[in-house]
Amino acid sequence: MNQFSLEGILREATVLVSYADVVCTRERPLNDLVARLRADTDGVDSMSSYVRLPIIFDNTREEVNFHALLSLLRFGTGYDPLLLEHVARDARECAQFGLLGFHLGGKKIDTNVMCNYGALHVLDMMGVDGKQDREIAPGVYAQEPGPLAGYVERIVRVLNRTGAQLRGLEKGDLGEFVLDYIDQTDRPTAAGLVDHLITLTGFGDDRDEPCKGVEVSFHSKAQELAVELYLRFRQENPKFDFPDADLLVGHIDNHIPAVLTKLGVIAIGPTWGWLETRIAEGEALDTTPVEPGTVQNGGAGASILRAAAMVIIDTLSKRCEGLRPWQAARWLADLPKKDETLTDLKKFLVQDTTSF
Repeated sequence: MNQFSLEGILREATVLVSYADVVCTRERPLNDLVARLRADTDGVDSMSSYVRLPIIFDNTREEVNFHALLSLLRFGTGYDPLLLEHVARDARECAQFGLLGFHLGGKKIDTNVMCNYGALHVLDMMGVDGKQDREIAPGVYAQEPGPLAGYVERIVRVLNRTGAQLRGLEKGDLGEFVLDYIDQTDRPTAAGLVDHLITLTGFGDDRDEPCKGVEVSFHSKAQELAVELYLRFRQENPKFDFPDADLLVGHIDNHIPAVLTKLGVIAIGPTWGWLETRIAEGEALDTTPVEPGTVQNGGAGASILRAAAMVIIDTLSKRCEGLRPWQAARWLADLPKKDETLTDLKKFLVQDTTSF
């Protein structure tokens, strides 16, 4: 991937949104959002600075490895309601909680650990159990897959596959893999780092064809990691001061589309009213069959909502002078913490994915 490819991701999203009839953008709420964003300079500044983790790393590779693992495991939003019910943390918090605990306990997640990672490790690290007990006779219990089995299985699969790829490349961990690109490139770019990352299945599976012949790439986890490393290291190491950082959007999952929908900026079209209903009812969209009499399905709707959010983020950055897309995305993601009207967001749920 080179610089035009990051721009190409936006072009794909724009084509998809214009081609599909799933969503429309309301201009008046969008203008109100632009005005609000322009006025909140303090909020934008706070989203643009790096907040150090409350832990100490022995070296750069160890810290980069930690950030890469956080990004790799940033998925599972479709299980958030179940995770909150069973472990009182959402998927992002589970990953962060688990990785922090591992690090503070002096444990390392390297290539060998990733290759041998199993369900019991997920339970030990994150406190998430994929099994549940069922009484098969009075006082006799057997274990069977529980409601979080799919989430646990996907964590194990992503770590095993990524570990196997790293082993094949003779890399000791994700930190070494990332730094190989940084150290061996005269002038590293954000696009080049994303291109390097998506050669690993766990970072490169965020591509969809929700409408026939119209593909879109998000590569959200890879983009988010590029933003994190840019913010964390650019003042210490000029190689992380990516010249094309302005093209990064960051992570687009189900949160920002929900914020934009609640604000009235995104509206789901009338022919997809069933999608809006199922989102409101909390139904996992990837279990939704093709709508009778159409070629529509819930998974496609989710991808198009993510694409619409990406296009709106780009619009916000262009209308607010000096604002980068990833800054706009982070500001939007943080907005519900400051706006009581944005509570009880209705987020689309997709469980069969390791992209978000």
